[in-house]
Amino acid sequence: MFKDVLRNSFFCTLFIFFMMWVFSIIPMPELEIIDPIGNTLADFDVTDIAYTKIKGYKLHDNKNGVEINEEKADTNIVIVNVGEKNRAEIGMLINRITDCNPKAIGVDVIFKHPKTESPVVDTILSEAIKRSGKVILATKFAYDKDGNEQGMVKSYNLFSDYAQNSYVNVVTDGTDSIARYKTCREFYPKHTFKGKDMNFFAIDLAAKLSPEKAKEFLKRNNPTEVINYLGNLGSYGFVHLNDVAKFQSIEHDAVLAMQFDPSLFKDKIVLLGFLGRTIGDQDLEDIFYTPLNPEYVGKSYPDMFGVVIHANIINMILNETYIDPVPTWIKVVFGIIVAYFSVVLLYTAFLAYPLMYGTLSKIIQFVLWISVLFVIVGVFYKYRIKYDADLAVVALLLAGDMVEIYHEIVLPTVIKVYRLLKPQKEPVVTVNENN
Repeated sequence: MFKDVLRNSFFCTLFIFFMMWVFSIIPMPELEIIDPIGNTLADFDVTDIAYTKIKGYKLHDNKNGVEINEEKADTNIVIVNVGEKNRAEIGMLINRITDCNPKAIGVDVIFKHPKTESPVVDTILSEAIKRSGKVILATKFAYDKDGNEQGMVKSYNLFSDYAQNSYVNVVTDGTDSIARYKTCREFYPKHTFKGKDMNFFAIDLAAKLSPEKAKEFLKRNNPTEVINYLGNLGSYGFVHLNDVAKFQSIEHDAVLAMQFDPSLFKDKIVLLGFLGRTIGDQDLEDIFYTPLNPEYVGKSYPDMFGVVIHANIINMILNETYIDPVPTWIKVVFGIIVAYFSVVLLYTAFLAYPLMYGTLSKIIQFVLWISVLFVIVGVFYKYRIKYDADLAVVALLLAGDMVEIYHEIVLPTVIKVYRLLKPQKEPVVTVNENN
């Protein structure tokens, strides 16, 4: 009997993958009533739990000897909040920082047009960039609603001609409407624009401190890279984050007033960007959802400013804490193994306890789903390997009902068709020779 279960489980697994293929090619109508649910779940990734739950637990659990600051804060990066400062004041910030001899100054601001009404502010900023010789300015690729590239948005030539220019586009499905922002988990390391290869903003900054590590990172040659988030700037009043700040930050007024130790910037990567009108203020400008958001399903408020995302990427490159993707063939093999093992258990339960199968199938599926989740999150947290288990999870969710359909409909139908098509043997007639 067990051999029959294994054999039928094999064919049932094939049936499940066939049905998954059928569902993938059938256009499904979009129902407004389920759109909010679908959009919320579409932005959920189980690996977010490694940031929101595991790291958060270890961060606050000092009863069992776990250090409060398990992952040390980055000391190679300093973030300066530009707030609502004008171009002349940003130029003064660059001058103050340049005098402290940093390795590089990344300005996550795009100065698109000249200030014709007050050209002196442009002159101050331009001269500061030219004098520094260490400034990398942000640029951004523009896309239409269908995702077609429309060109590059960059700073005016008065500024961009005296700086290195690198793009800051990260991978989200968002628009300019904050309500539609998706979680920022990835970025594009390289991009070709008008026949010229460009690197991502954070990579070019990391190269100023360690060209070897930036080069090794680019050798991975992945079209996208998953961001291994170290952390944020601490707790803000508008969102509950881990209490320990992972990056140094300083307010613009403190820099302009020279209220800092020059060693703060010496030989560091300094990022100038928006952190609110003052650090800690609630603001919707240049802010994103990340896996660090404590509400990983149905997020209520974005949790990280764009310049802090760049700091996390620089930290990942310099510390070589990359996240490696699982090859497609492993995803397929694992999905098949999970599906087959699930079907064997479910088929056995169906034959042994047909009247209780509805309840048993849900229990079995839930236990298997939790097991797969623990494997994915554990491997991600322990070994920094990201596995997208879509194939395995979908097969697992379909398996309970598909076992019933296979056994009650598909298998009997196949047997009937086989018997109809099978050639019938002619009856053997014996003759009694004595007659």
